[in-house]
Amino acid sequence: MPAGCPRKPTLIRLCDALHRDCDVDDALWARLRTRYSEEAMLALLMLAGSYRTVSYLTNALRLPLEAGARRFPHSMPAGN
Repeated sequence: MPAGCPRKPTLIRLCDALHRDCDVDDALWARLRTRYSEEAMLALLMLAGSYRTVSYLTNALRLPLEAGARRFPHSMPAGN
């Protein structure tokens, strides 16, 4: 998706909400509904959930990083 794509900020808000609250508030959900089909929204939720599941597994099992990869910080900086 191009950097200037108008959908990108909404998708970032979706990811932030799911990461922070494990939920999507009504206002964000309504905004997403104007841009995406029900099938696409389900796919976005499933993708975020799948990523989180993989993260839990790789962290808990202490799997080694791929060559050249860096570990993400355990917490986000304040304000994010």
